[in-house]
Amino acid sequence: MNGKPWTPEHAKMLLSLYATHHDHEIAAKTGHDVDTVQRRRSAMGLPAFYGHRYSTWLEMPPASLAAIRRAARMAA
Repeated sequence: MNGKPWTPEHAKMLLSLYATHHDHEIAAKTGHDVDTVQRRRSAMGLPAFYGHRYSTWLEMPPASLAAIRRAARMAA
């Protein structure tokens, strides 16, 4: 962990990027290290991105949509 505080803006960025970006890409955008991003994403109940970039929300599996709703409540 690099000690940088995790802000609500970073949480919202993670929420908006996790389904389309790898953890290392999110880490670069937020200034956190990859381990910190992975732990936060996991704590928010968000799955890791493994290469499939969904073109619409309708293509996402229902479990992912439920995780998004939970994470949005945490980020608010």
